[in-house]
Amino acid sequence: ESTQILLTELEMQQGVVNRATENTDNARSKLLDIQRDQKLTASNLEHAEDSLSRASKPDEHNHFAGEVERLKGNFAALKIEESGRATTLQQMEQRLQTAQDSLQEIQKELNEIIARVRPSSK
Repeated sequence: ESTQILLTELEMQQGVVNRATENTDNARSKLLDIQRDQKLTASNLEHAEDSLSRASKPDEHNHFAGEVERLKGNFAALKIEESGRATTLQQMEQRLQTAQDSLQEIQKELNEIIARVRPSSK
């Protein structure tokens, strides 16, 4: 009976581990997306700054100055979002580790019961 209970717990905990793995993978993917967006924005900002420095007409200068400011704002917002996503990933990794530790503990208990039962069945 205790074996059946542990098998049920093991199955349930495996589901918890699977969900935690999926959540961790999703958090990692979202963080990588933000980091990719940051690189693109940094590249666009560099291009806009170059264009601003070469602008000869006042309307060109105003256009690129506005673009530089917009991109700087976007980059700052992406940095803030990256920080939040990094924190979320860290939390998901901790939850996954906790779930894996619990799964290991259940597996260990089950193995101990099986080891006790096996000698008596010979």
